[in-house]
Amino acid sequence: MHETALNDKRVAIFEDINKYDLNILLHTRANVRVDYVKSILKLFPYIKIHVAHLGRATADNLQFIYDILESFKPYGNIFFDTSTIRQPEALEYAVRIVGRNRHSIMLKPPLSLSLEQAKSFINALYEIS
Repeated sequence: MHETALNDKRVAIFEDINKYDLNILLHTRANVRVDYVKSILKLFPYIKIHVAHLGRATADNLQFIYDILESFKPYGNIFFDTSTIRQPEALEYAVRIVGRNRHSIMLKPPLSLSLEQAKSFINALYEIS
């Protein structure tokens, strides 16, 4: 879902996701990402949300990714996908901050990582945490 307005229609969708213990992958506007996800959590504190692309705004803004990860560190039901992430240091930081069990390893064609970078990240999942 790319939209960031928490209207009645979306609340109904989140109710069903929560009721049936499903997961949702969110793409949201960068400038409201943290506030939007936290507004959902106020209504549904146990809903499982996957934040796309480690929450990045642009591919080169590592600090934004780090801030997103720090913002959601306390929430064990917030997960992250790794698609489009090209910097191994962002992946390693993510594992250190939120742990290795809160990531979906996803690679979109064209592959965001080289084979060696992907291997390094997967190895880091088992070494860090």
